[in-house]
Amino acid sequence: MTTSFLWRRLSVKYVTEGEHMNEHEARVIFKAAVDKAGGQAHFAESIGVSRAYINDVYHGRRSLGPRVLRELGLIAVTTTSYKNIGD
Repeated sequence: MTTSFLWRRLSVKYVTEGEHMNEHEARVIFKAAVDKAGGQAHFAESIGVSRAYINDVYHGRRSLGPRVLRELGLIAVTTTSYKNIGD
């Protein structure tokens, strides 16, 4: 089994490649990456997004977008479920 290099590098968590995580776990990875970059402004500049956007993501006001996910080596995986609304 291989371990994600990014996760090892950030010393946050060891996860087997391909393993799923929830949004909270992804945000922990994101916050560690921001801290490692030297703060929100440095992280934002390094991936080409605004500091305001990174601040909103950091504080949970916005979702982890494509550029952030790419930098973290993650992809968003969604599932669809169905519920019976009755007769």
